[in-house]
Amino acid sequence: MIAMTWSDTFLGVLKDNDVRLVGYVPDNALTPVIKGVIADNYFMSVNATRDDEPPGSRRQPAASPTSSRRRAGRLACP
Repeated sequence: MIAMTWSDTFLGVLKDNDVRLVGYVPDNALTPVIKGVIADNYFMSVNATRDDEPPGSRRQPAASPTSSRRRAGRLACP
């Protein structure tokens, strides 16, 4: 028997509940789920902009006390 990872379980729950549209903000903690959503044609993935990366901005965001810490990932499923 092959053990399922937490991300496989999560993707299965999304499918079981007919969730097809998944919006996400890139984040290291959610990488397995994000890669699974992108790789599976069942889902339509939408890559949102991080709050520290304004749309159309090409320069690096200014350093702030919170920018040096890894922010918690956000996964939005309608």
